Formats: sequence, structure tokens, C-alpha cells
Amino acid sequence: SRTREMVPRPTQRVGGLRVLAYENRENASFHRMVSETAAATGLPVTIGAIAPASRRNLMSGDRERWLRGVLPTVRERLVLNVDATDALLLCTAEELSRKYDALAGSSSDLVVGGEVRAWPRYFRYEGVSIYRNMRSANATAYPARPDGMNGVLPRYVNIGTILGPARSYAKMLECMHEARALRA
Repeated sequence: SRTREMVPRPTQRVGGLRVLAYENRENASFHRMVSETAAATGLPVTIGAIAPASRRNLMSGDRERWLRGVLPTVRERLVLNVDATDALLLCTAEELSRKYDALAGSSSDLVVGGEVRAWPRYFRYEGVSIYRNMRSANATAYPARPDGMNGVLPRYVNIGTILGPARSYAKMLECMHEARALRA
């Protein structure tokens, strides 16, 4: 596993939050956005991978395997897992911590981002194409927005944005790993 630490200058306060991003491509331009915006907001970021793309392609479960190894080493109170190629970090650690506390209270829950569409299009769950089912006439309609605004609420989980305690995240990944092993 390869991991690169990027820590803000010592004069910046980092609070109790670490950003984690999985990216197996070695070309820095792929994770430039997350690296530069983390530095600008004073957030420590760890970008890593199981194996570089020059050795093998990204495989299903790589991100989760990498996270299962990295999460136990995190000493900050919270982790923010983001996609390395398309995340802009606009809040400081203190802002993100306050927002997490407002959403989760004193629990150790995870705050998970949402998407309006299921992705990737080829994704299958237990043999069923999620994307095709989402577009079918039999698919459940999106719920109306309770605030009366146009558009729809995100319906699908986006693992590209997860915020919460490292221990809770590790427990969730372990549960997923065990459930997958039982089905195999």
C-alpha cells in the first residue's frame, strides 16, 4: 500500500479532522484539486492506494481495503473521506467539525453524502443493474423536496463523501466486509 501524507504548515490549526482520499494514479494532476484546497483550508490530507495504476488497474474493493488499513492509524477525532479527483475542500476543520456535531450530535454516526443518480452506470447489485432499474417505468419516483424547491433530493449513497469518527467508519467497513464474505 502506498500512502502520501500532506500536512499543513505548522502555523495553521488543523483541529481534529483528517481528510482521506483514495487515488491509485500517480499523476499529481489527478489529485491536485483535493491537495491544493486542503492546503488552502489547513486540512491534513492522506492520499493513498493499494497499488499504483502502473502496476495494476483499480479493482472493486481497493478503496475499502486501503481504508481498512489506514483508519486504525488516524488519531484525529473525525475523518472526511472524499474522492481524490473531484473534491474541493472549502471548509476548515473547525467548520466541518461544527457541521458534523450539528448533524450527528453526541453520537458516533457517519454522515454520508448523496447523489441524485446511481453511478457508475454499469453498477450491479446482486445481479440487478441499478442504473437500468433506476430508469425503468417501474422505478420508484424520487421524493418531492419538502422545502418546495425545484429538483430532487439525493437518493443514492455516495461513498465519495463520508464524515465521522474513524472508529465508526472502520466498523462499518468491517461489517460490509463480513457481509460480503458471508454471501460469497
